[in-house]
Amino acid sequence: MAKINFLLLIISLSSCSSIPKKASSLADAPSQTHVIFGGSFDPPTKSHLRLITRLMHREDFFESTLMVAMPYKKESENNGVNLELTKLAMEDMPQILKLEEIPYSEFNITTDGCAEWVELSAKVFHLCPSDLEYKEKIFEDTSKTLKRLNEIYPNGARNLFWVAGTDVLNSITTWPNWKELFALTHWVLIPRGDVTAMTLDVSTKLPADFLAGYTRSTDGKSVQYKNNDSTKPDIFIQDESVLPGSSSEARKMIREQGGKGLDTLLTERVIMKIYEKGYYKEIRKK
Repeated sequence: MAKINFLLLIISLSSCSSIPKKASSLADAPSQTHVIFGGSFDPPTKSHLRLITRLMHREDFFESTLMVAMPYKKESENNGVNLELTKLAMEDMPQILKLEEIPYSEFNITTDGCAEWVELSAKVFHLCPSDLEYKEKIFEDTSKTLKRLNEIYPNGARNLFWVAGTDVLNSITTWPNWKELFALTHWVLIPRGDVTAMTLDVSTKLPADFLAGYTRSTDGKSVQYKNNDSTKPDIFIQDESVLPGSSSEARKMIREQGGKGLDTLLTERVIMKIYEKGYYKEIRKK
C-alpha cells in the first residue's frame, strides 16, 4: 500500500519565497506552511470535513486544498466519483461549521469551486478541492505526489507537513521509496484507537538505523522526532480527536441498509448526488 487512507489536505499560508526557520514544534511552523492530509474521500464524510475545519480554525490554516486520490485501477468504471462528491461537499461546508460551532459572517463558493468563509474574527478561510493526482495520473505512490508538491512550492520539504493516522506506520516501510517520503515532508502523526502520542512505540514500527537519524523529545503530551540534520524534516506525534464515521462505513450503509442513517455520516448534497446517480450500490473489487 502506497497511498495513505486518511485525509489529504494542502494548506498554503503564504507565497513568500524566503527560507523559513526550521520549526522546533508544530506551533513554530513557518507562515509558508503547506499542511497535507491523505485519503481517497470515497465518499467524503462529515468526519473528514470536521477534522479539517477544526484544524484550520484552531491553527489559522487559511488557504486549504483537498487533494483527491485516484481510486483503485480495478474501479475504473467509477473513476471521478470521489472527486465529483468532494467538489460538491464544498457547498455543504456551512453544515460543518455549524457542527464545529464556528460562527461566521459570510460564506461563498468561489468561481474555482472553493468554499470561502469569513469568521467573526474577520479571518478569511478557503477550502479547495484539487484534481492534481487525476490530471497527472498519480496512483498509489505518495512519493510522486510529494515530489510534485516539492516542485510546486518553494522550499517544499522545509514547508510541507503531511498529516496521517499513526496506523500508517504499520505498513509504510513496504511503500515505494519509503525513506524518501520522510525527506520530502515533515510528518504529523495522529494516534487512532487506544494509542496515544505517549504510548506509541515508534521503535517497533521503524528500523533502528533509520530512527538513529532522529532525536526524540516530548512535552508530556506530544512527541517530536527531530532530524539530526537541521535542514531536513521532522516527525511529530500529537493527539487529536478523530471523529467516527469512515468512507467504508458509508459505502457499507448504502449497500446493506439502503442508505438508512446515511445523514449521520455524509452531508446533504453528497447524499442527494449518491441517490441520484446510484453510486456505491455495487461492491467494488479491490
